[in-house]
Amino acid sequence: MSRIDVVMRRRGASVALLVGLAAALTAVSPGAASASASYDLRGVWDTYGSGGGYSGTFTISSMNLATGAFSGTGDGTTFALKGVEQGASVTFTQSEGAYVSTDKATVARGAGGALQMTGGTWHDSNGSGGTFTAKLKSAAAAGPAPVLGASVAAGAVSGTVLVRRPGAAAFAQLSATALVPVGSTVDATHGRVRITSAGASGGHDYSGVFYGGEFTLAQAADGVTRLTLTGGLPCAAGAAAAKGAPPRKRSLWGSAHGKFETSGRYAAATELGTRWLTADRCTGTLVRVTAGAVRVTDLVRHRSFVLRAGHHRLVKA
Repeated sequence: MSRIDVVMRRRGASVALLVGLAAALTAVSPGAASASASYDLRGVWDTYGSGGGYSGTFTISSMNLATGAFSGTGDGTTFALKGVEQGASVTFTQSEGAYVSTDKATVARGAGGALQMTGGTWHDSNGSGGTFTAKLKSAAAAGPAPVLGASVAAGAVSGTVLVRRPGAAAFAQLSATALVPVGSTVDATHGRVRITSAGASGGHDYSGVFYGGEFTLAQAADGVTRLTLTGGLPCAAGAAAAKGAPPRKRSLWGSAHGKFETSGRYAAATELGTRWLTADRCTGTLVRVTAGAVRVTDLVRHRSFVLRAGHHRLVKA
């Protein structure tokens, strides 16, 4: 039985409850930088589960990849759907009149690479609830497929993103998602770019959003995509000794879930599902973690350690 079959007997749900639940969802859905999406959820989803009233399809028609906020409809055009993706977690409501259902699940790629929502739970304004799973039936606006060790799929999420491909003399602006060969330099100083790379196992891609700096792309055979900071040395000749000269640096923010590594002159940070900063300074490479954790490799002393949210470390030259 679909939700449309049960909504008529749920008209008695309190409008105040609907407003309260919507407000709770809105509280986690603003465009904070830490809410960057890991997956593009747009498309038609098949869903089924327990508890009654949960079957059929829902459609995510629009999504802000910078904030993770998305919207669409459930059971055809009956229910208004609105939610947010934070990392690999999704929370959304499906509402119609005074009736509202609040749904939560984890997103991941299943066998064959198809996106799935697993471990889903739903609770509605009539006191009912249950579990559900969902699978992306048909994706909207699917982008080009990256090739392991050869190319990544890159697209501007916001602002201005520039790319200089190997052998090119100048940067060109990136807008629509396109294949970018490894060895390219990406300038996301004034924008955000989503990088999707192929994993070592077929059908498993990894995605992350990077911004606030310039980097070159490389990918190892094990699937790790390395983003090496570029844009000039952090200290020009004599600048470190110049009295009163402001410190210079090059840096890059990343928010990703998959096999990504940002590398400075003296340290490299491999993400473990996180949001982090890598910045070259005159005295070393700074790594700062604001969510999750990264594995930091000291490229000078050849040792590594895990750095968790709320902490930073300057790996000295």
